[in-house]
Parts: sequence; structure tokens; C-alpha cells
Amino acid sequence: MPVILHVDPSTADREMIRDALSNQENWTIEGANSYEEARERLQLHPVDAILSEVELGDGYWNDLVSMLRSRQMTTPVFVVTAQMTVEGAAQAVRDGAETVLLKGSNYDEWPFPIECAIDQATSRSVRASVEKSLSSQKLLFVLENEKGRVPHLVNLLVEQCDRFGLLDDRDRMRIQVALEEAILNSIIHGNLEVSSKLRELEGDVFEQTVSERKVSLPYSLRRVILEAEYNYELARFTIRDEGPGFDVNKVRNPTEDDAIELASGRGILLMRSFMDETDYNDKGNEVRMLKRRSASLTPEVEQLTTCAATITV
Repeated sequence: MPVILHVDPSTADREMIRDALSNQENWTIEGANSYEEARERLQLHPVDAILSEVELGDGYWNDLVSMLRSRQMTTPVFVVTAQMTVEGAAQAVRDGAETVLLKGSNYDEWPFPIECAIDQATSRSVRASVEKSLSSQKLLFVLENEKGRVPHLVNLLVEQCDRFGLLDDRDRMRIQVALEEAILNSIIHGNLEVSSKLRELEGDVFEQTVSERKVSLPYSLRRVILEAEYNYELARFTIRDEGPGFDVNKVRNPTEDDAIELASGRGILLMRSFMDETDYNDKGNEVRMLKRRSASLTPEVEQLTTCAATITV
């Protein structure tokens, strides 16, 4: 039996909509006249959907959305108001509303979108509960030599880290840089065998060579194999190309005075700086990187942070 919470400072409007929806025999419609009353009501027990006027006296409808998100609740919120422009309705949806329902419109059309939203929210909630039982995950990618796809792949890999609660904001940025460097190195310097020294030449020789080798044999047939493993303590990435490899020990440190102008070596330096562990196989065509859970997210640090916040309050 769905429970609907209608938040509106106007008692008359709450009663009008409750009466209009009274033919929904299985629905329970409850009311709140302000944001604070709605917040207190939701602390007692959750509801299946929220109908909210734009202005609530002590807040706005999107304050309810923010509060629900902070509690990781998937309850759908409908904006209910007397009038709103098309642009305003579109913005409301972008800000988190399911849709906008107009007071005085055909109330017989309201139940369908509300029930659909409740069903979708229930599915999301069940899926989230199932995902919490996931203890580890392995992913395998076989990549073509397309540079433009790398940022999208990196975002996917980092999203998986977030699913396992591995990264704080600082480490999230760092792991993105390290993964992008590693994958691009495997594509450009590994499979396509394009040297960084070409960057030091005038013109766009480097990019031209990359474009030509993408469609030339034997380079075009080569692939990058990426394996990603996740658990709640760490993420491990193995990236292997099908090129001839290289001697990582011969790569100059770009921070040395006589190498600072060189284009090569910077990616490896970033990978080693931003990952907890980075090592290559003997051939040099495979890099293994490991990132442990961010220090700020360890239980000990979280406990200290909580205690400090309590003391501050």
C-alpha cells in the first residue's frame, strides 16, 4: 500500500488534492505543512512518494531532494504547483523532480506517473541492497587503439572504485590521471610504437603518426587488454599491450635538470606518484597498478573524524 506525503503550506490545497486522489483505494495520503514537518515525518518512517509545493515557508521542494539524497533514499519527489513555465518544469526535472503536476489539472492522470515512479524507485532500492552484498568484482576489457574512448573508460573504472567506497575526492582525481596515462601509453607507445620524441618536433608530426598507424598493419590489429579487480580494500589494474615493450629502467626521470625539457617519462612518473604500487613486467608491455582505500576513508580515520565533529559541536 503506497504512502504518499503531500507537503504544502496550504491546508485547503492539501485537502483538495487528498480528496481528488481519494479514489485510489490502496493509497495512504499524509500531509505536512512545511519542510521541517516533512523532514521530521520522514525521520519516523519512509514514504513511497512525495508531492511538494515549490515554496514551503521554511524551504523549497528541492531541499527535500537534497535531504533524501543525503540519506541515500530513492523516494521520488513530484513538484505540485498552480502554474509553472515549460522552462521552469524542465529545470525542476534537471534538479531532481520526477515531473511537475499542476493543481487543478485532470487528477485522474496523476496516479499513472506516480505509480511508475514508485515502481522504479523500488527497483533501484532493491538493486542497491543487492549490490551491497557484492564483495569483489573483476572486469576485463579488450580495447582498440582509440584515444577518444579513454576518458569514458577511465570514468567507468573510477565509478567502480566509488561503488566499493575506495576513493576520497583527492585520490579520485589522482587515479583518473594515472589510469589515463597508463592506457594512453599502451595505445600510443605500445601498440602504435609512436615515440614521445616526435612531440618535440615542430608541427603535428606526433598526431599524424598516431592517425596513420591506427589504420596500418601490424599496428591496427593490436589490442590493449585491461583487467580491473575491486574489493572494499583496494583496486588492482593490469594493462597489457601487444607492442614490442620497452626497458622501463632506461626511461629518464623528467624531474632531473637535464631531462626537464623532455616529453617522455612524465606519464610513468605520474602513475608511480598517484598509485600505491606500480610495476612493469620484464618485457615492458604490461603495467600493474594498485590503489588501496583512501587513508581518509579507513575506519580509524572515520572514527576520529566523527569524534572530532562531536567535540566541535
